[in-house]
Amino acid sequence: MKIAKITFKFLLTTLLISFYACDNEALDNGLSQGNGDGEAGGESTGDYWPMAVNNNWIYDYSLDGVQQEDYNMTIDALSTFEGNQAYLYSQFMPTVSGTDGTELESFDIDFYTRKNGGDYIVGVGDLTADFLGLFQLSQTGYSFIILKDYLNVGETWTKNVQTTTTFTSSDPNFPDLPSVTTDLVLNFEIVAKDLTVDVNGTSYSPVIKVKYALDSSSADAPDQTIQADTFYYFAKDVGIIKIEGTQYDSGDNITSNSLQELSSYTLN
Repeated sequence: MKIAKITFKFLLTTLLISFYACDNEALDNGLSQGNGDGEAGGESTGDYWPMAVNNNWIYDYSLDGVQQEDYNMTIDALSTFEGNQAYLYSQFMPTVSGTDGTELESFDIDFYTRKNGGDYIVGVGDLTADFLGLFQLSQTGYSFIILKDYLNVGETWTKNVQTTTTFTSSDPNFPDLPSVTTDLVLNFEIVAKDLTVDVNGTSYSPVIKVKYALDSSSADAPDQTIQADTFYYFAKDVGIIKIEGTQYDSGDNITSNSLQELSSYTLN
């Protein structure tokens, strides 16, 4: 079902950072309950994602080797998410589209980050989006830990979440579509630490490299699955300097590759 394919692609994109339970229903993962982050993580080894209002990162962005429009990631304000003080972003990611090129229009979602000990938490707010002028998609927010800077190389953590997306018809002559429930497994691993990484002519050190593997499936559309592997490079006192991603959509039978590299930044 095309709607389901777009839904899964949309979920993947928001999780990218990529991105991560909706309806506040976290499955048993032993790591993240309630507000998504639990007790403070281990003692932090540094600041691998500086957070302050007006901090700004500009990235070069390419998709399957084709250069896309650069984008800004900017902290707009100090706010509250899931009952915790968090930083709200005015822009967080590129445009959302399906693997077949279908765009989600009137895309409305807020992104947040905060640090809890050595845990770096990404929050995804409630979402609404227009699909082809036919339906309004809606989904409630969730959060996940994208980095644990105190872990050793090879250590991992996992979060299992279940999301429910609803489709409300924009035309009174057409009924709403049934909601789609999607199961997501988010696996993270510290791949390397204390790296020196060159990006756009600038050398950054020390850098932590994190692998984020996402598996997405749904009983509502069992032939539609998405697998994605994303590597994040976090530089101390700078933030994310590089993101390498590969995703496979079984519905479209398409594999795509993306690359985001830091070109400039401003910290306050």
